[in-house]
Order: sequence, then structure tokens, then C-alpha cells
Amino acid sequence: MRAWLLACALALASAGSLAAVQVQDDRGVLVTLDASPRRIVSLMPSLTEAVCELGACARLVGIDRYSNHPAPVRALPQVGGGIDPNIEAVVALRPDVVLLSKSARGIPQLEALGLKVVALEQNDAADVRRVLDVLGRVLGVADAQRVWREIDAGVAAAARSVPPAARGTRVYFEVSRGPYAAGANSFLGELLQRLGARNVVGPELGMFPRINPEFVVRADPDVIMVGELNATGMAQRPGWSSLRALRQGRLCVYNADESDVLMRPGPRMAEAARLLVRCCGGESRPMSLQRDRRGFVLGLLLLVAAAGLLVVGAGIGSTGFESVWAARHDEVAWRIVRDIRLPRTLGARAAGALLGLAGAVAQGLFRNPLADPYLLGSASGAALAVALVLAFSGASPFAGAWLLRVGLTGAAFVGAVAGVLLTLALANGVLHTLRLLLAGVIVGVVLGAARDVATLAAPDILQAMQAFMLGTTGFVDWGAAGVMLGLLPPLLAVAWATGRMLDGLALGESTAASLGLPLGALRATLVAVLALATGAAVAQTGLIAFVGWPRRTWCVPSRRCRTAGWWCWRRSWAACC
Repeated sequence: MRAWLLACALALASAGSLAAVQVQDDRGVLVTLDASPRRIVSLMPSLTEAVCELGACARLVGIDRYSNHPAPVRALPQVGGGIDPNIEAVVALRPDVVLLSKSARGIPQLEALGLKVVALEQNDAADVRRVLDVLGRVLGVADAQRVWREIDAGVAAAARSVPPAARGTRVYFEVSRGPYAAGANSFLGELLQRLGARNVVGPELGMFPRINPEFVVRADPDVIMVGELNATGMAQRPGWSSLRALRQGRLCVYNADESDVLMRPGPRMAEAARLLVRCCGGESRPMSLQRDRRGFVLGLLLLVAAAGLLVVGAGIGSTGFESVWAARHDEVAWRIVRDIRLPRTLGARAAGALLGLAGAVAQGLFRNPLADPYLLGSASGAALAVALVLAFSGASPFAGAWLLRVGLTGAAFVGAVAGVLLTLALANGVLHTLRLLLAGVIVGVVLGAARDVATLAAPDILQAMQAFMLGTTGFVDWGAAGVMLGLLPPLLAVAWATGRMLDGLALGESTAASLGLPLGALRATLVAVLALATGAAVAQTGLIAFVGWPRRTWCVPSRRCRTAGWWCWRRSWAACC
């Protein structure tokens, strides 16, 4: 009896060891699973598709936000993406294993919480074949290479369907803005090679390199392939309008579903090959190279809306909303509209436009989405210059004299330029984003302290400077509005004229220099635009900034708000705005 029990125990132990799964992932880590997993979380679309193709779709309990094929996975809980996984949501699903990319974030956290992680990377065809084999062992699928044989047969069939005239077609495949391209040794490059096409991006540049736009102009491909999200404005890139592919209309634009097929190395690679064949054979849907008119239409609509808001703003006062049309019949009411409300409303629009222009120029010039006039020291420099002028002249910042208005604008311009230059000097250029932002904060604090010292040295201007520091458009008259409206068109014209060069600068200084852009003159011009726009707005309206919570707000006319006439409710507080 004891011998029989011992034999049973040994048999059970042997069965358990046979059920255990052990694989080495692409980090070189040996991952041991107690059994073939029944609950799987996939954080990579290509891995999700591979799991389903291997017949284990029912085992998936969670996916990343980009996994959308096959259709049944769309009903599964989404737990973030590879770069921003929701660790808490993943753990709550109690997976037996988590499948993700080797470069994904959160791997140490997931493992620290006791989850099994298999990290896999697919960059070329060999990787796809190897990953299918690894997944087959993880899932307990006996013949996982069946899927690879089907992929290979489908690609071979697509290659045989290529028209003889299309062989040797020189192709540029752009995978994302930057621009980033598919290299010859990537899975897309290998597909193109098997189809008889020639990738203009050689293997020496890497799998998915960032390309200098000049490289594409020199290569002059026969066909350009791109997703629809990246195709807009391609013909307007510097020098690209002369490309053979664009002139002959051989720009193959893939929709979102087709882009998913092309960009995911996995079971649908044969379908991707057929999409590439249709493009090389001239059967793809070309994108119109006419200039996009949506911007013009949007601008026209915004102008109409601005005119409507101007009329509405001219009708809002301390007594609520009053019709501008009705005010024509009352001399006092019309004088209020003409001399107070209209310049105030126009001045507010002009100040917002100037500060918006300054912010856009700063973000493009310094290649930083967080850059704005207040972070780069220009607003603090302008405020210091205004304080010094007021301390010496003893005038109010909201005095109506044209000469004083222009003088304040000139002083604010000089101060804004000085603030930006100090920030750039302290940050040692614009190459280091964090250093630039910290330098802007430091310069802002130091110049703000200097402004306070100037105010204390001349107590007579304390009240005027307090109003200036709080910022208001309530005292904007026709003189202040005229200064801002007079400067806005030429500054917009300069910014518009340098827009293409600013786009080139966004690609990096080395790329911009290789395109022959005059970087020194460009920077000087844009810094002048930034400083003058900020200086003009700050000199006439004070320090205006936007402070608040990005929450839904409802505003209605109210007599309680004596300044703007609107009472605003937010989720947890209410205020006049």
C-alpha cells in the first residue's frame, strides 16, 4: 500500500513538472510559469494578435488601449499602454502572465508585485518567427510555427503578384512624423525587399531612423508610403514639392486600419504585403496634393466669431448686458460704449492675441511645449522696465497719453529682450529643456525682486504698480488699444513669414543648419517678435496670466459681477470671471 501511494505521489510530481513552463524572454530573463497561463494581459497590439492567432484569445483578460484586432478583444478591459501601463488595473485582473515589449515601462513594478512578465521585441521577420515560437511554448501550442508558415506563404504569394514593371521601385516609407522612416533591415524593409522594391533608407541608418528631410530630397523616391495622420502638409515641406513621387501623384496614403496592419509585425504581415503590392503597382488611393483649405476656413470662422464676440463684449457692462444697437439712441449709453467698452474689448482681444503669438513663437523657437512669455523671463523683464519708467516719471501705467503709451511699450520691449537674453545666457542656449525652464524661473524671480525694489524706492507709484501687477483691461482706452492693434499685424506678418523656417528649426538645430536656414538671423528675429509682443501687451494691460483649474465652467450674465458681468460656476467653487 505504501509503495502504491509513493508511486502516485511521484507520478503527480512528474505531471506537475511537465506542466510547468519555462521560457527566456528578450531581456535574457528566464521566466518560469507553474502551468500554461489561463489569464493573460497583453500590452502590445502585435502580441495580442499573435495570442489570438495561436488560438488563445479566450485567455486574454486585459489589453492595451491600441489593441483592436481581432474584433472580440475590443470588449476586454484596457489597462493603458506600453509606455504608460495602469499597474493597479493590471494587478486587479490577476493575470498569470503579462506580455509586453522589452522597452515598455512598468516591468520592475509588475515583477515587484509578484506578476510574471514576458518581454518580447519584434523588429524584423526573424523576431516575428522567434516570438511566435516563444508564445507557443508559453501557451502550450504544439505547432506554433504553423502561423509563421502561413505568413511566409502569404508574403511569397504577394511577391509573385507584383507586376514586372513595378519591380525595382524605389520606396520611402514614413512611419511617423519627425520624420521617422522604415529602414531596410526592419520588418517593413524586409517585406519591401521580398516584393522586389528598393528601400531608399539603407540598413546602415538603423531599423526606424529619424531622417533628415534633405535626405529624402536627395533620394527622390518613386513612391512614398505614409499613414493618413502623417500625410497632411507633406507636399509643403521645404524642398519636397519637387519630389518625383509627389509630382507624379504616387503618394500612397493608408487609413488607420491599414496603418495598423502595416505597422504591426505579426500574423497580418501577409495582408501588409498585399497592401504594399497595391501601392507599388499603382493601385493605392492617392492623396490630393492640393493645399489644405481647412485652415483658411477655420480662420474665417474664427474672424466671424471674433466679430460677434466684439459686439457682445461692447454690450457687457456694470449693469449686465445691453444691446449696442439700442445704445445708439442714448447719448450717455453710446458714449460709454464708444469710449469705454469698445476700446476695452478690442484691447483685451489684442492683448490675448499678442500673448498667444508670443507663446507660440517661444514654443517653436525653444522647441518646448511648456515655454511661454512668463516662463522665459520676458514678462518679468517687461514689468521691471515699466516699473523703472514709472519710478522716474511718476506717471500712472494706465495714463492715456499716446507718448507715454508708446514709451511704456518701448521700455517693456527692452526689458522683455533683456529677460529672454538673461534666460538664454543662464541656460547656456536652448539645447537643454529642463535647464531652460529652470533658468526662466530664476530670471523671473530675480527680475521680480528687482521690480519690487524699484517700487519700494518710489512709494508714490506703489498703488499704480499694484494695479499693474494684478493686470486688467478695464482701463484700456483707444490709445492703448491702438498701440496693441498697430503692432499686432506686422508681428503676425513676421511670424507668418518665418513659419516655414520655424518648422525646420523644430527638426533640430543640426537638421535646420543642413537645410541652409540662417539660424542666427532667425533666432534674433523671433526673439524680437517674442519680446515686442510681450512688451506691448504687458505695458498696456499689466501682467495678465491664466490661473485656474481645467474644469467645466458655466457662465451666465449677472449684475453681481461689476467688472465682467458674468458669474461662473465650477465644480467646487464660483467666481466672477
